Amino acid sequence: MHFNHNKAIEFWRWFQSIEKQLSENLTNPHLIKKLDSLVSSIGKFEWELGPLDDANRYLAISPILSKELLTATREIIKLAPICIGWQFLPAKPAKKGQLVFEMTNQYGTQITVDASKWEYVLYQYEDYTFGIDITIGDIDCSVDIAYWAADIALTNILGEEEYMEVISDVKIVKTFEQTGKASMFEHLGEHLLSLK
Repeated sequence: MHFNHNKAIEFWRWFQSIEKQLSENLTNPHLIKKLDSLVSSIGKFEWELGPLDDANRYLAISPILSKELLTATREIIKLAPICIGWQFLPAKPAKKGQLVFEMTNQYGTQITVDASKWEYVLYQYEDYTFGIDITIGDIDCSVDIAYWAADIALTNILGEEEYMEVISDVKIVKTFEQTGKASMFEHLGEHLLSLK
């Protein structure tokens, strides 16, 4: 097991004690700092929180795109208390329409990534997973940062869990081998749904 069970229980006790306060202000610096510290004490996970709709919030404990750690985050979420107005998730959810985002490149410079202009081609494998080739245009960053941007965009459009389960290979390319087969990146979710 890749997490500290006792620290997870401690975290959920703390969360239950502050959930109403956090729900009123999702950017409360004191609570965010404590949340970060307590999640780190459980294991090597990331976390994310935000609104689901006008009445509900979510907290995701992220396995950081690791299938091995997804088993652990699912176990951590099973330990969560019932908190009205909160949904607890074992991976980051899809975020509709969030294809433009800021990130830092290898020089420490803030850059804007606009994945709504990207194109992709899917390749289905025998195990029913997919490879995806993506053209991302000109982004002022290294290859590693470009792949990190692709991970963020794929997580935003599919959700982290589906991304891990469905996409087994990602390649960033300048041009596609077969012309006329590319689709706009923003349609990837619907495209995959149609292939199931």
